[in-house]
Amino acid sequence: MKIALLGNGKTGGRVSELVTEHIVQVFDSQNVPTLDGLKGCDVAICFLPGPILETYIGLLIQSSLPAVIGSTGSRWQDGLDAKLVEAGLTWMYAPNFSRSMGKLKDMIEIMASIQDKNARPLLEETLHIDKVDSPSGTALAWEEWLGQEIKFIDYRSANTYGVHKLTVETENETISIEHIIKDRTAYAQGALDAAEKLYSDSFIPGLINLLD
Repeated sequence: MKIALLGNGKTGGRVSELVTEHIVQVFDSQNVPTLDGLKGCDVAICFLPGPILETYIGLLIQSSLPAVIGSTGSRWQDGLDAKLVEAGLTWMYAPNFSRSMGKLKDMIEIMASIQDKNARPLLEETLHIDKVDSPSGTALAWEEWLGQEIKFIDYRSANTYGVHKLTVETENETISIEHIIKDRTAYAQGALDAAEKLYSDSFIPGLINLLD
């Protein structure tokens, strides 16, 4: 599997360290992606900042590469899914590429099924000071899985990779789920797993949420 890596920052750099033998091209602000540069690759992994990724969407479609999108703060263009379907391309994204996120989704959906209508959910997240979006994509996904409006409390730290704690208070119980990322390898490995799936399996073209 030959990978084009777009974005060589904190998480993208970790991807590069994990699979040096599979990385064909690394693109960043010093080496911007081009159509010629993307040739010969099998899949793209994108960890560019969301606003920068948006400027390369047309180029990525032109490249005909399936892509794993790990950019934060992205706003998908109207009609992007239809463009991907027309081009026969599959792009896979997730609010959080941690391997455990699918199991956490199951747990939160179980929590939703047993809570009463008077429950008071609170989600506390501690994110790196450079993280742009708040609440994060992970926090919003947890709210969607719970199926109920959540109160968000956001903390920032220079010494964290991501902590999310969901607490549901009822009259007689307190139920909590906490997820702590100890190293960016968790995100990088999850993105590589997704790239391997795109490379080896068949998917319906379009924009796919890995956690659906």
